[in-house]
Amino acid sequence: MSLSKSAKRVAFRSLESYFMQLYTHPLRTKSITSAIIYVLGNYTSQRISGGKALDKNSIFAFGAYGLLFGGSIPHYFFECLEWLIPGTSHLAVVKQLLFQRLIFTPLYQLFTLYTISRLEGRTHRQAIHQLIPIYVPVLVANWKWLTALSIINLTVVPPVLRVVFMNLVGFVWSVYIATKRRKPSDRRGGSGRGGSRPGV
Repeated sequence: MSLSKSAKRVAFRSLESYFMQLYTHPLRTKSITSAIIYVLGNYTSQRISGGKALDKNSIFAFGAYGLLFGGSIPHYFFECLEWLIPGTSHLAVVKQLLFQRLIFTPLYQLFTLYTISRLEGRTHRQAIHQLIPIYVPVLVANWKWLTALSIINLTVVPPVLRVVFMNLVGFVWSVYIATKRRKPSDRRGGSGRGGSRPGV
């Protein structure tokens, strides 16, 4: 019983410390959180795929992407979104949602798929070759499955937690993306690598 109370105390203190860091150092905290989630998502997707050996280069690429871009780009996007379309009325939320889903998401998804391929060591031509067959299906699936979560993110989740919320959603989403990215490689007889993350 005491062990359970001790574990709860540690969990609450850790959570309190995390929220404090999120408040005092939002960009750094979101970037580190994103890197950890990206690495865990890639690791999980590789394990689910049944590969015998881990692709450490892909895990590193995902961690680097999360640290450099996965936290920072959504962080600045949500700040700009609040500035461009202020307010919490139904009309403001609809405008924010449309801007996010129809403008930001296609661009961010394109950037994510391409950049992770480059970080994995592919050339520009190889990254484009991998991107072309999967971009539209991935984007359509993003619109289909993540729009409801985006509505929740814009209406219920506090602004300071929006990037973290979408990164947690992205952990599950990366398994789907991993499958989409792996299929073209499998058809060519190459080795598929881990997935990518969603455009928020």
